[in-house]
Amino acid sequence: MIRNRHLLEAIDERTDLEDDSKVTNHSKKSKSSRPISLENVAWVSAALAVCYFTDIVNTVLYHDDIDRSWLQASAVFCVVFISIAAFLIVYLYLIRGIDPDDWDKIYPSAIPSATASSLLCGLCLLIAIWPVYGLLSMLILFVVFMGLISVVCMLDVFTFLCKKPPVQKEKN
Repeated sequence: MIRNRHLLEAIDERTDLEDDSKVTNHSKKSKSSRPISLENVAWVSAALAVCYFTDIVNTVLYHDDIDRSWLQASAVFCVVFISIAAFLIVYLYLIRGIDPDDWDKIYPSAIPSATASSLLCGLCLLIAIWPVYGLLSMLILFVVFMGLISVVCMLDVFTFLCKKPPVQKEKN
């Protein structure tokens, strides 16, 4: 009986694969596509705990051992990353209505530049806090970064990217 059920499931899967028109968006969704999941809540909780127990905000702002030049370089790279992201999302997508798939064709260096600036931001911040936390700096930054990514996922900030922007009518 169990074997027959597995055979029927295999046959159903083959017919579903043969007929792509029957596949719906509902059947494609997985459990991990939900914005609020146990994994996201765990990362946010871990990031909050790390920030609380390491007192990283006050340490970065007021500790004498923090290397300020690397911290300022990190801030500059962060501003560059946020500027590129705002340009792509706000100007190109929302104002001009350009599809995100076309960003690479129009501005081929935008996404690699944003990636490089975000990596350099993290590296400079790591070097800046290294004198205080040592090897724990890598773990602290990783957990806080994953917490920030999880907050963005849970807020579902970028769901508007799935929707087409309103088409602006040109006046003649």
